[in-house]
Amino acid sequence: MTDSLDPAARLHGLLDYCRRNNGNHQLASQWGSYLQVSPDSVDYVQALAQMTLLPGQMRAAFATLTDRGVPIPFAFFLEPLPTIEKALAFGVQNQAGPVSQFVQQYSEGQVDRVLSASAILRDYAASKVSDADLLDTVEVTGTELADLLADDDTLEPDVRELLHALADGLRRSVQTYKMTGAEGVARERDLLVGRLRMNTGLSEHVRNHPKVVEVVGRFLERTTMVATFFTTAVDAGVDVQKIIQQITG
Repeated sequence: MTDSLDPAARLHGLLDYCRRNNGNHQLASQWGSYLQVSPDSVDYVQALAQMTLLPGQMRAAFATLTDRGVPIPFAFFLEPLPTIEKALAFGVQNQAGPVSQFVQQYSEGQVDRVLSASAILRDYAASKVSDADLLDTVEVTGTELADLLADDDTLEPDVRELLHALADGLRRSVQTYKMTGAEGVARERDLLVGRLRMNTGLSEHVRNHPKVVEVVGRFLERTTMVATFFTTAVDAGVDVQKIIQQITG
């Protein structure tokens, strides 16, 4: 599995997989096999959208290192990205074509350079996140939410809708993890916290259900250390702890 903090590793994984499985297979089928989602699903469409963002996320990740004064010639590692962006756009537009046509859009040397960029990003990552631990948290939370929605008929409509949205978002983040990494989980966490912060009535309703507080609070606590190279709506640690205190009263 790829490094959840590293968009370059995720991009390299896809490009390298296609080069190693080059042939006349339909590109959509090959990408679906790599992503482990059906090409006919909504999850596949979302994964493709996230795929096209990876080069930009690489640039953003390296920009943070520049801001930190890391003395590395980043331009060398970012140079292949325009070509790779065009290759991804070609692939998205030619899903019915063979994998070989997609692979012809970029070189092995460019793939190797993306891998080198990944090694740099990992070396300078502010913190590490275990993929296994993170996915376990997401999957356990999803199961707990499903049980809550099935068993508790006292939930107010806004609380039920909140839990449905969170459960659906977490399911998608697992399905598209190879493209979104920890960013997908962080985004769902941010959406949850944002809704609770902006809607005091919803927060009050959540607070009135101990089991909901338990599940939501545990999810927030266990994902506090999901640090990324990008600024998200919720600062890791401080705002999360505030929202936990808010809903637990």
